[in-house]
Amino acid sequence: MAGMSEPVKTIEPVSLAMSMLSDPDFLEANSLLHKPNMFDMVGMSRQEIRHSAFLAWLLEPSNPHGLDDLLIRRLLAELYKAHPEGFATFAVKDLSDLVVEREVTTGEGRNRIDVLCYDSNERLALCIENKVDSQLHDRQLDKYYDYVENTYSDWCRVYVLLSPGGEPAPEKECKNPDKWIPISYETIARILEDLVPYAESKTGSVINDYIRMLKKETIVEDKELDELAKNLYSKYGPVFDMVYARYVGDDSLDGELRSIYIKVLNEYNKYKNEDVFSWCHGENEPGRYLGFTTKRMDKYLLNKQEQRGSWGDNSRTYTYWIYPPLNNPSVKLELGPLNQSEDVIERMNRLVEVIPHKLQTVLPTNRYRKIITIPTNIGSLKYEDKTDVNPQAVENKLRTAIDKMLSKEKEYLDKLEH
Repeated sequence: MAGMSEPVKTIEPVSLAMSMLSDPDFLEANSLLHKPNMFDMVGMSRQEIRHSAFLAWLLEPSNPHGLDDLLIRRLLAELYKAHPEGFATFAVKDLSDLVVEREVTTGEGRNRIDVLCYDSNERLALCIENKVDSQLHDRQLDKYYDYVENTYSDWCRVYVLLSPGGEPAPEKECKNPDKWIPISYETIARILEDLVPYAESKTGSVINDYIRMLKKETIVEDKELDELAKNLYSKYGPVFDMVYARYVGDDSLDGELRSIYIKVLNEYNKYKNEDVFSWCHGENEPGRYLGFTTKRMDKYLLNKQEQRGSWGDNSRTYTYWIYPPLNNPSVKLELGPLNQSEDVIERMNRLVEVIPHKLQTVLPTNRYRKIITIPTNIGSLKYEDKTDVNPQAVENKLRTAIDKMLSKEKEYLDKLEH
């Protein structure tokens, strides 16, 4: 009819999917995900004992990897940044006689130190406890600490707790948590990446495979793949929602876990923390990424959602995510700096500065910046399908992780506000 505007045409998900298949971002993401990887072939993924074995092999200077003692010295230099006392000089000493042992028995039950490095010439002992999915138990850190203290009493002794998020040792699990220096797999991946040019060529390829495997398993972040994924979702969201709705149904393991996570988030929102949450993912909303925001962080990061930014129109300035994979998610605080005001960027950088991990400066051109990660350890429950799932156990682990994140929020914002 004359004078009336034409109805807006919507593009069906199937048509969008056809366009996506030829999109350069899709082709690049597909290539990254399907590169052959020796660690995938042997099923290493999240098995702590195999991660420890590979890192121990690289740490041993006498092994034919071409790195000599570079990794141990580079690791000590990194640890010094967080714990600047007692062992700075070892990073520049000759540690080529370092001995590296795995699964070292402490003489107490079945407890074994994951990786123990020692150099009798330099009188240095370094104890590494590695956690990928499993949790600390039976005060095992105390047993390892006592063993090393007694065995190497007049040496320099360094204690390291390695985990995906670089979480500190909990007080309830050891008598001296400050003695254990936390380090993340993200940091280990960065160190290894820096050392690739110095490694023997085949070893360099293996290290690159290892880093790609860490990213694929989301043990460390893959910023390139994350950026591609979010670009693709912004363009082809209806396609992913359609696939997700059909693939991740109530009959799948992921569908069962997702429904539990949404239940927990909405319980926080409605009952447990009415004065804390300002928003969370709704019970009927599609999507693999489940999120929430809090009233206190809204106020600090000026989360008014008035302009286009990292998450499209009326963008949030940040989001707390229940971050995939759904069978072993983590709770992450992600900033959305893109196109935000100078005031918001300044506040983001002040927040970054009070977090005790060295983080890069936030810029208004950054699309996303994850700054805190809390593992849920749901993967340690090792479910094969939905019939295995113990909802209460899953809920408890997710609540523990969310509570830890809220505790971090309080700690950091208290520092900024006082």
